[in-house]
Amino acid sequence: KPFTQMISSRGCPAKCTFCVLENHWGKIQRMRSAKNVLDEIEFLIATYGIKEIHFEDDNLTADKKRAIEIFDGMIKRGFNINWQSPSGIAVYTLDDEILEKMKKSGCYNIPLGIESGDQEVLSKLMHKPVNLKKVTELVKKIRALGMGVKGFFILGFPDETKESILRTIEFAKSLELDWTLFFIAAPLPGSPLYHLC
Repeated sequence: KPFTQMISSRGCPAKCTFCVLENHWGKIQRMRSAKNVLDEIEFLIATYGIKEIHFEDDNLTADKKRAIEIFDGMIKRGFNINWQSPSGIAVYTLDDEILEKMKKSGCYNIPLGIESGDQEVLSKLMHKPVNLKKVTELVKKIRALGMGVKGFFILGFPDETKESILRTIEFAKSLELDWTLFFIAAPLPGSPLYHLC
């Protein structure tokens, strides 16, 4: 304490079938410059004594170059704050380099938008750009860096079978996450899932 929320970008370039972000923010992800974001953080620290930030972006790390500029800037400016992104971080945007920068800049917890433990459900039903083979190694790396890790999952997609749901549950258990959150698939108005239903 004190902490605050920030939004450094709007929208997401992914086209997941359960999502309505495109209807809400438009088809293009709009991002503030790294300098603009860093200047605001500096203002928040100097003016309000902020010690933690929750980035509420839909996809904070979609643009790797910009994300690294933000994390490097937080380190170079000596902010010495904690941060996380409670809405989740896109699995497909992460690698060792970006995870290490996140840790050094003050990130202490990473919620991963995994969504399913069945690759066919991810690729064919959700259109989610996640490779499950990458997820296990990512979780190990996050743990090795000393950060907490959560996983978000969705169950009950149209055409999903009992077997694929059980695969998701077993996959989630195998990861030994700090928090595992399961959601029931909901056809939100405006999403491709809604039109399918």
